[in-house]
Amino acid sequence: MISDKHRDRFWKIKELYDTAEADLKNIGRDNQALVVTGINQCRYVGQHLLRAMTATDEKVIDEELDAALRHTQRAIYDTNDSGIQYYVSKIDEIRNEHFPTVDFSQIVDSYGDIVKEIEEAKTLTATTAESLENRENRSQFYQKSREHVEKLQKYYSLLNAYRPDLVRAVQKDNRDKLRTWAGVALALFSLLGLLLTLASCLNFSG
Repeated sequence: MISDKHRDRFWKIKELYDTAEADLKNIGRDNQALVVTGINQCRYVGQHLLRAMTATDEKVIDEELDAALRHTQRAIYDTNDSGIQYYVSKIDEIRNEHFPTVDFSQIVDSYGDIVKEIEEAKTLTATTAESLENRENRSQFYQKSREHVEKLQKYYSLLNAYRPDLVRAVQKDNRDKLRTWAGVALALFSLLGLLLTLASCLNFSG
């Protein structure tokens, strides 16, 4: 039986669970596959809460509530970790696949901030993956992961808004290359014409 002394922990779990649910909806809109691990963590929260509510031993209740709290944090982290990887890959797709020849720093005003954010987000995911200890304590990184997703979503939308400018930059680059090659071709034809003229003169004089 749950006593009044556990009320605050229940409210904390509910608060984090609501956050996890909001993140699942937010990131799931872009790709449902991204939220599978977060959904599983939410299921574990429910299991631990049921055990806490049916337990009679205070020690067991405390342990189950602690476990439920950790899983709500893990649900938030796992969902946003998937979001980080997704948005980084989408931004890299724009940079490296759609517009590989464009100098983004000359077009996107906050491009330096975008690059910095990507590196910081990658560092966070690498930090949690580099050791067993960090993998088992991913719940401590849940707030940071949410902050990174919020920024990456904003920057991904920003780059998409710049697509017309990026397309114009590619078109200008193509025109410049065409003019350069046309100039080279014209110079070569002129040189060839000069050589033919000289050869003709030499043959005539001979």
